[in-house]
Amino acid sequence: MKRLAIMLIIALSATACAGTGNGEIESTETEDTAMKKEETTVTEDTSPKLLFEDNFDGTTLDATKWETVDGWERQGASYWYSDAVSLDGDGHLVITVTPSEAINYVDAGCVRTRGKFERAFGYYEASIKFIDLQGVWCAFWLMGDTVGNVDGSGRDGTEIDIIESIHNENGVCNHALHWDGYGEAHTTTSKTIEDCGLYDGKFHTVALEWTEDEYIFYIDGSETWRTTDGGVCQAPLYMKLSVESAPWAGEVDHSQLPAEMLVDYVRVWDKKPE
Repeated sequence: MKRLAIMLIIALSATACAGTGNGEIESTETEDTAMKKEETTVTEDTSPKLLFEDNFDGTTLDATKWETVDGWERQGASYWYSDAVSLDGDGHLVITVTPSEAINYVDAGCVRTRGKFERAFGYYEASIKFIDLQGVWCAFWLMGDTVGNVDGSGRDGTEIDIIESIHNENGVCNHALHWDGYGEAHTTTSKTIEDCGLYDGKFHTVALEWTEDEYIFYIDGSETWRTTDGGVCQAPLYMKLSVESAPWAGEVDHSQLPAEMLVDYVRVWDKKPE
């Protein structure tokens, strides 16, 4: 009897241990399943990213973003001076055109992001109130130190004129590309926009979508030119906002000066926002 009792106790103990072991396995499997359910799939954020923005708040130009150009003669009819550039305190960059001391010249200004913000590709947009005056034009453009390279292609550097209000007195404007420097090898192509609607005294948006494969230009959200001319630039460029004059653009009526180009904002995304 004692032996039978001992054997029964051993059998019951083994069963209990086996039950505990199975319980632990089942518990572990349940925990693993729960952990897997809690795991979330990480997806890459492909939404457009704002890389640069200036709303021109305050009364002082942000020197971390822009520099002024001082004492440059332009096009045989204008000079760029720093004192032609200001902020009006109402959220606008102001570039003022005035008669120059030099005969048949005007004084104006230019700001640029050279050495502060330079990149290849992206979506560049500015909101601008344009000057309507013969012989004077406003511009929002991209420039780089490699534009002067001459190799038969614009891939290594292209001046990209997002907008030029040349011949604004006729209601037109243009987009343009320049590459292989400005000498004998200089090559250019452009698109003239008739009745572009920029000269009503209101702010208008102008933009460039620059990808590795093409340029797409916009005015007030509508596409106005799509091109791959020159072979699309692959080199980083900086932004410029300017006003200037040239004899071939017509005589400036100095009695209509001073005149002002106003910029409400400049923004750059890595790709076109919706």
